[in-house]
Amino acid sequence: MRPLQLQLVAILILLQLSLSASNVSAQNKNGGQRKPNVVLILADDLGIGDVSAYNANHIPTPHIDSLGTRGIRFTDAHVSAAVCMPSRAGLITGRQGTRHGSEFNAGPGLDLNEQNIGELLKQSGYVTGMIGKWHLGDKGGRDPLNQGFDEYFGAASGSHYVNPRHPDAVNSSGINITDDLKNDPPNIIVTRGKEQVAEHEHVTDAFAREAVDFIGRHKHDPFFLYVAFTAPHAPLQTTKKYYDRFPKIADHKARIYAGMVSALDDAVGSILMKLEADGLERETLVIFLSDNGGPDYFRGGPSNAQYSGWKRYHLEGGHRVPFFIRWPAAIEGGKVDARLTSSLDLFPTIAAATGSTVTSKRPLDGVNLIPYLNGERSDSPHQELYWRAGANFAVRDGHWKLVVVNKANVESSRETTANDGGGLLPGGPYQGVSPFGQLEALYDLDSDIDEKHNLAKTHPEVVAKLLKQYDAWNQSNVSANAKSTRGINTVIDGVTVQLAF
Repeated sequence: MRPLQLQLVAILILLQLSLSASNVSAQNKNGGQRKPNVVLILADDLGIGDVSAYNANHIPTPHIDSLGTRGIRFTDAHVSAAVCMPSRAGLITGRQGTRHGSEFNAGPGLDLNEQNIGELLKQSGYVTGMIGKWHLGDKGGRDPLNQGFDEYFGAASGSHYVNPRHPDAVNSSGINITDDLKNDPPNIIVTRGKEQVAEHEHVTDAFAREAVDFIGRHKHDPFFLYVAFTAPHAPLQTTKKYYDRFPKIADHKARIYAGMVSALDDAVGSILMKLEADGLERETLVIFLSDNGGPDYFRGGPSNAQYSGWKRYHLEGGHRVPFFIRWPAAIEGGKVDARLTSSLDLFPTIAAATGSTVTSKRPLDGVNLIPYLNGERSDSPHQELYWRAGANFAVRDGHWKLVVVNKANVESSRETTANDGGGLLPGGPYQGVSPFGQLEALYDLDSDIDEKHNLAKTHPEVVAKLLKQYDAWNQSNVSANAKSTRGINTVIDGVTVQLAF
């Protein structure tokens, strides 16, 4: 055989070996083709400015940023509520929480008649796991094991990251050592399955450990893994490992917060590295986002970048979030997508990616993003988005944004802020329209992305149009499954207003 022929044969053999290796992750343990894995990662109260891909001068998050290198980074992505429970209810069902009673953080949790992502994929033959903060109810069949998940390790809601008495704990002021934290050795209590267990490790690290273990145990068959970290939600607490990474941050609280975000980034990195090590990266759909915007704890900590408002607000900072999708087998990466997108889109997107049949007859509020991401469609997934929290609401229509919020009594606001921790209103907020009326604030996001200039008086025709659109959308909503029990007074456009959550 001639040298050139030998070279061609060698190239063909190498090409065949390469193709065989690339197909390993697409096969199940019996050698057949398998569906893609899905890993959905949710952060808790992570502001868009806390991710260095969006805000390079705050806290470095190289692992989270890397999702945009081989995937898509979205810059106009939103969650369906500005607080935790209704945002998660919308995410997991693909339907606005106001469609099924999940409007506030108060209430029993998920409507049992809603189909959620865990149930959908379990019916499609997936192994399903939930790790971290559930916060969608733990009574009456609402816990993860009764909502489509085969495995569960986490907590019903947030708590300490590590026992304050742990030798590596770094605590901010105000963290109390309650009776359940006086154990020896110092640990915290989490749930595995249905049993409470003691956890000695930093909980962000523990969630990452459990996620890596789940992937390793189920790498031969398609799996759905939902990892809902508690970081960087309060309490402000980290460990020396992460605190010591930021010696140049002088403020103690800001340094703790940076450590919390860094721990979250490490945890995401552990998951991504495990997928790569097991040959699963190409065939795994990975999604990362936050449940709402960062809160107004203190300056120098949570950041919503240039966006106005915080968690609980219907301003952009309350619901515009960091959002990444990576699926190398199906979506070309390294792109930034500026089209209007919602967390409500994830349910239909995951259903389409996995070939799952949605059995619920209730209409979804989101759309399948895959045609938009693979180049089949160039238009925007959404023209309009809506938010509602009691009498307060917002409408986004293209570049226009209307925010309607209850006005509040200025003197009572001052008294509440002075006398109550965190400014929380004793007895809760107004349950309907305020007796002081409502503020209407209209913003042109094309020229005023930080929502500083209220155009409601100069464009009354736009206000009227958006109010009409909201009324039509609101017809499909239902009453909340519990009244709001928490609220704060704040100032928007120079007016004292009251938020409900």
